Amino acid sequence: MGGLCCCFGDNKKDLSPTTPLLSDKSSSHNGQRTPNNKTSLGHSARQHNPEKEKQFLTSLEQLSPIVVGDLPLPALDKTFKDHASLYNSLLEKFEALRQVLHDFKALHEKETNGIPTLKECMKLMSINCGDAVITATRTRYSVQLQYDVKSISECCKGLPEDTLEALALYNKANTLIRNIMEKNPQIKDSIQLVLDDEEKLRREVTKADLSPSEGPEAVKTCARNINNLRHVHGAIDTIKKYTKALFQELLDSSKRFFSEHDITDKPGIGKLVA
Repeated sequence: MGGLCCCFGDNKKDLSPTTPLLSDKSSSHNGQRTPNNKTSLGHSARQHNPEKEKQFLTSLEQLSPIVVGDLPLPALDKTFKDHASLYNSLLEKFEALRQVLHDFKALHEKETNGIPTLKECMKLMSINCGDAVITATRTRYSVQLQYDVKSISECCKGLPEDTLEALALYNKANTLIRNIMEKNPQIKDSIQLVLDDEEKLRREVTKADLSPSEGPEAVKTCARNINNLRHVHGAIDTIKKYTKALFQELLDSSKRFFSEHDITDKPGIGKLVA
């Protein structure tokens, strides 16, 4: 999975929130979404299909919060707004994940020649932890490190606060990944149920006792809201694919760290090192 690491060779540009988290070594992209950013999945099969890669990059760039219009029917209005909120919350977690990984890399930038890869960050974190005792718990989409703050402070190489922050960011990234992957299918299924009832929802609006001025506008708003929810499906899939790839990269990059600190997983799903 090494192809998923961010390797920029001698790139001297400063790390910023728009730096790609996953990119090909030969990539010339300088960032991700917001709004001219681009992200590549490196040496994946996608590079052999330019059209599919282009579509994937475009889908990342187009991720944005969903806004639904107000409807004069309280129950229907709540249905649309609740589902918009579900998706927006998922997107917020996804953007928070990208920020956390950016912060994790930025923390190690001064110790590397250019923008560090996750693998380089984990190597440095392993060195900086010294002989401190660290354990881990692995679940399907998360690895949580357990450690004693005092032990880390006494055994670490360099500034204790930097090492502790790196460990905290690692755990935070894994927590966000787990939340995203667990919520993703639930949100998608819930939105699909609304879309399956499209005709019923439209009838509710047309049959409602609305004034001549409210009726036509409510019909248009309902149609727009349904359309917005329909477009969210693709965004949810993009978030899932990208988050899953990030977790795999993070897991692969952590193998040396696990090995050097004799970390074995407590009861959970899967193993730390395959």
